[in-house]
Amino acid sequence: MRKVRALAWLLVLLMVLPVLAQSPQKVPPRERRKSAIKWTWLYNLPVQQQRDTLKALAHDPAPTTRAEAIRAACSIGDSTALSLALSALKDPDDQVRAMAADMIGRKVPDSSAVIPLIKALSDPSTNVRRAAMSSLRRINDSRAIDPLLKLLNDPTPEVRSMAASCIVAFNSPRIVPELLKSLRDSDDRVRISVVFALGMSKDSTVVSSLIPLLSDGNFEIRMSAVKSLGQLRNRSAVSSLLPLLLDANRSVQTSTAEALGEIKDTASIPQLLPYLNHQTNFIRILTAKALGEMSGKMVDSIFNAAVKQDDIPIIAGGHRYYIRHGVKKAIKGLKQALELFGDDELAIDYLGCEQSELVKSANEWSTKQGLDLVASERDPNQLKWKK
Repeated sequence: MRKVRALAWLLVLLMVLPVLAQSPQKVPPRERRKSAIKWTWLYNLPVQQQRDTLKALAHDPAPTTRAEAIRAACSIGDSTALSLALSALKDPDDQVRAMAADMIGRKVPDSSAVIPLIKALSDPSTNVRRAAMSSLRRINDSRAIDPLLKLLNDPTPEVRSMAASCIVAFNSPRIVPELLKSLRDSDDRVRISVVFALGMSKDSTVVSSLIPLLSDGNFEIRMSAVKSLGQLRNRSAVSSLLPLLLDANRSVQTSTAEALGEIKDTASIPQLLPYLNHQTNFIRILTAKALGEMSGKMVDSIFNAAVKQDDIPIIAGGHRYYIRHGVKKAIKGLKQALELFGDDELAIDYLGCEQSELVKSANEWSTKQGLDLVASERDPNQLKWKK
């Protein structure tokens, strides 16, 4: 009897499945529409059936479903995805418009979308304006420069901030002067974005405008100015950066060491020596970190002396110097440095080197810390430790 029932169910399935396969454009019940778009069967259907299904969902009464339909269409990369997204820019719901504006740049960037996206910069929704800016940055069409510059004066701080981040991706002599004006913005979040944008501009003429910000009362502005000066790699900023190794904020101190390392001004080594001999190990480590990115006889002399004197803070800060030069005499000190001052960065650098003893030391350290090495969510090529 059981075999008969099983056979009966099998016959029913064989009859039903072909029907389901031939009619995917039928919209599932409302409570399942959003998840339906993520069903794997959607991506395995013939192209025309995918189009029919997504077109139906893109005109669904529920805004969330329409937005998800646009996301799915653009992710699949169907030839009709761009026209669906452009139509959705006129949707009455701002959630749908924002999704469309964002997905155009992410998945289906095309110059034909520039004018509709420029119009979206005037959308009453902040989210739509932000999404449109992001897509225009990705498409990188010069027609977007003037409309984006106007948004540096938008009434919403989030939009002004985003405009500064986006506009610097374009190449125009009009951009830097407008960004410099925005350094006087009343909102610190906007000023921070502007400072970062100026660093990305690679325009050395902005150095004199960034240096005064190193004494700003907001540590985030000081830190962004430090990072931007590091990106610009202009030696004239070194004397102004050095005092920030003693800043009250540790993040500013760390960023300063990194910036000095990026600039690589060997002429500043005599000025760095007092910091290298500071009473605080943290300052000594940071100074050694900056020196470790430089080269020359004076740098070699400093790090060779640290090995002879078993100066672990200097060895810890200059670990990249030793790894880069393959100094085997430093291995003992490098292993001690990981035990005494070990952090995520140090362990990852050890794992990436060709010295087996350091790799083993990093693995043992991570086991003690209960950490696993995983890819960063933001950048899959970047590794980080996670408990």
